[in-house]
Amino acid sequence: MPSPPAIDQTIRLARRAGLWMVGPIVLLLRGPISELAPPARCAGALDLFAMLIVRARPDMRVGPLFTVLQAIAVTLAFGAFGELALRASGSFVVAAAVVVTLGISQPFAAGFALPSQAAAFAATALAALAFRAWYNEKESSRRSTVRLCLALVFAAAIVPAWTASCALLVFVVLQRSGTRGRVLGVASASAIAAGIPILVAVVVNRAGSAPPWSACVLPGTPLSFKSVRGVMDAAGPLVLALSALGGYAAALRSGQQRTGLLIGFAMLAVAPGLRDVWAPGVAVAPALVAVFGLAGIGLAEMLTHVPRQGGSIVSALLIAALPGLQLSRAPDRQDAPRALLGHEKTTLAQIRGLVNLVPPASTIVEEDASVDLLLRALSFAGRPSSRPLGIIPLSRGSVLGALSAGPVFAFPGGQRDLGLRGFALENVATFAGTAGHGLAAVSGTRACVQLQKTWVDLDDVGMHGRVALVADSDAASGPVVVYFSGTDGYTPGPDNWASRTMPGFDLQMFDRNSAASAAAMNAEAADAGLSGHAVFASPYVARLTLLRVPHAPLALPIVLGPPRARGVGKLAAEPADARPLTLCDAPAPAVVSTF
Repeated sequence: MPSPPAIDQTIRLARRAGLWMVGPIVLLLRGPISELAPPARCAGALDLFAMLIVRARPDMRVGPLFTVLQAIAVTLAFGAFGELALRASGSFVVAAAVVVTLGISQPFAAGFALPSQAAAFAATALAALAFRAWYNEKESSRRSTVRLCLALVFAAAIVPAWTASCALLVFVVLQRSGTRGRVLGVASASAIAAGIPILVAVVVNRAGSAPPWSACVLPGTPLSFKSVRGVMDAAGPLVLALSALGGYAAALRSGQQRTGLLIGFAMLAVAPGLRDVWAPGVAVAPALVAVFGLAGIGLAEMLTHVPRQGGSIVSALLIAALPGLQLSRAPDRQDAPRALLGHEKTTLAQIRGLVNLVPPASTIVEEDASVDLLLRALSFAGRPSSRPLGIIPLSRGSVLGALSAGPVFAFPGGQRDLGLRGFALENVATFAGTAGHGLAAVSGTRACVQLQKTWVDLDDVGMHGRVALVADSDAASGPVVVYFSGTDGYTPGPDNWASRTMPGFDLQMFDRNSAASAAAMNAEAADAGLSGHAVFASPYVARLTLLRVPHAPLALPIVLGPPRARGVGKLAAEPADARPLTLCDAPAPAVVSTF
């Protein structure tokens, strides 16, 4: 019969195994990935690892690779955070509640891409565990110091924006670990800690439409706090309140000086990543780990003040309230995905074959994260310099500029998006075997009109009965007001918009066959200063008020129905610095090939 210590050890191991199972459960509940993700603006060690794999196995499909890496990263992220929450709170029940709450919050994007957010979160949690061990285990300071330094270098290699803060922390750790006086050794170790992630950034970010590697390590543009707001939205008010309580309790125990030092390092780690080149949730992973970790401490602190009489019931209610309330505000995932177009089947050999068929001095429009990875791997493997290949962002201005210099090609996702931005495409039939198998050429342009704060005619935009509202960036949201004439009462509508974007579509139909409707239309035209405009002479007029809600796609298609011969529109946003949006003629695409 097992001894009581053996039983206790078995129970502890079973509990920890339960914490590590949260990640796989989250993956199973989320289901298969069926949505394309944008390419990475900045890449790190995870991308380098994937590039080496596809380079070693050019015929490997990228879909299974993403699936395996995602399973590993998510399991490691939740497991490492569970260990951190358990050690910080001292209670398995509290740690389990916090980890489940984190899973309900769905902190990691579910697009078809490398699990960069989960890897950054895991790296942060592992570094926090190593830091805690180094701080507490005085008897094994050398071993814990080495582990902490390696964890910091690993974290900075995953997210090069953390390079400066991790290198500085390595310097502080080595100085406090009995190496005072060895200034040269400590400085050399810190330089190595900074050099490794910089080398990774230089190697990985040499291809694609990414900014220079230096922008990924030390951004020099103004900071944006949208990512921090995303952390707050994912956490929710209860988690933030518990985090504040936990932070207060931890600060009292740690002391003012140590708390200030930790806050300073946290800000140094987060600040460089607050720009658009880093995906939301990647560079601010330390903030996410800190918020949920401190929430566990705060919950444990509350439980210590529960009265003894009826304390078990009160404690159970407090613990159940955290994941229960978080479940009530779980993010809505009933969105229309950017469906995969065979991207999960692509291989490095296939991309190499398509790229080799492109004429010299050509340009390719950036695709999704999977093709971006394969193009980076192709460049890493060494592409012939006699056939330079440019990769440009998916924007109308970039494509127009590239067309003036040479031919422009697009992969399946780019074909679909370019069709919404006023471009005509055709299959690459001049190259044997490529038609309909992943590559198309931009063959021309269609009408696009930029909507600003004065009325502008849209006569050519509605000629095919389908248009798209296009923004150059997330900051352009509108609303815009457009009127289109019609010869019948066909009702325009959004074309496969996600449920969360539907509040941005409003329609009002006017019918001259109805006296009341005609009077309302004439009054509205007069109020807008458009009395006598040709669009209002039609039997039917559709007024569309279009708004890009937060996180909406940059291009939103609208079906007008029959051709619209007349149209007029303007930007109706009130702020003086509101950014314009563009309305493009976007007929149903004739070319959207698949891999």
